[in-house]
Amino acid sequence: MVRLKVDIIVVAGGTDPVRAAMNATKTIPIVMTGGGSDPVEAGLINSLARPGGNVTGITNLVGELGGKRLELFKEAIPKLARVAVLYDPANSRVVLDVKEVLPVAARALRLTLQPWQVRPADGFEKVFAAMGKQRPDGLYVPSGSARMRGIVGFALKSRLPSMYVSSTFVDAGGLMS
Repeated sequence: MVRLKVDIIVVAGGTDPVRAAMNATKTIPIVMTGGGSDPVEAGLINSLARPGGNVTGITNLVGELGGKRLELFKEAIPKLARVAVLYDPANSRVVLDVKEVLPVAARALRLTLQPWQVRPADGFEKVFAAMGKQRPDGLYVPSGSARMRGIVGFALKSRLPSMYVSSTFVDAGGLMS
């Protein structure tokens, strides 16, 4: 592509293909399209605000935005103090978010997190019943779920404000994403 003197290189597929394009040229603009890794941490760009070099584009920072989501949730619901976090323990990325990213943000926002593990095949009803006894002020769901309608239905029935990572939950009746 460099020898063909293209005007721009669009790269999908994550860090490795972007790095290969970076190794091939320092002058042709490279646009990355939605990899799941942090491009700053991967060394692809200097910062999200000012990428520098010849690489720009979009990325899906699902976990890394967890703290910001909590911040927006607290801003929307000022009385928020206890937040139930519903997550699948088989999803290692989400487990990392729940155990490392969210607690830091929660402390800064003076929120108490109540983590609830639930596997898609499990009966959500038991988790919902136990969660209801803990009386959270809000529900945070850090990943998508095949049981979306059931989760949103529980939040609505329980009158729990809810924050999700996907707007499909909002389309189904959830409060915000």
